[in-house]
Amino acid sequence: MSAWGWNPESVAAAGTVVAAVSLIVAIIGGARANRHNRKDRALQAFVSLSADIRDRWEGGWGKLLREDLPAMSEEEKRSPEVVVELEAMLNWLEWMGLVVKKELFDKDLLLDTLTPVIKDILRASAVRLQADIENPDKGKKWWGNVIHLAELPEISFDIAEAAREQREKTAAPPVHD
Repeated sequence: MSAWGWNPESVAAAGTVVAAVSLIVAIIGGARANRHNRKDRALQAFVSLSADIRDRWEGGWGKLLREDLPAMSEEEKRSPEVVVELEAMLNWLEWMGLVVKKELFDKDLLLDTLTPVIKDILRASAVRLQADIENPDKGKKWWGNVIHLAELPEISFDIAEAAREQREKTAAPPVHD
């Protein structure tokens, strides 16, 4: 016993318990802070992404997809200007697919707000995508994350079927003698 009336082993045991509890509290606090920081980063990414798509949509993507393309001939749809814009949209979708696949932020929030835009881009690019998918040198190497997006249950977009439908619409009617 010490001069103060404490047993040194009891004091050591109490110190060990206090240290263990402090460590657990620190771990829990760190985990909560990490979760909070992750949510903050996800929110910042989402706000940035929202601003990006809004700028692109208002900058011409919306008009091209919803107004111009449906009114264009097949030849006009293959013009360099249209091809470049659709390529930019596909590259944006490829990036979005990576964000979703890597779970960089809440997939449900993203898809709840962007599914219509994603489907419009997939529909407009279906023939191109299907041709690339069928090419072993391109396919999933180029568009793996776009394909991932299309296959998500929330989107469920059949690229091959959309491409087939578009090809049928644009096929020349049979010539009758």
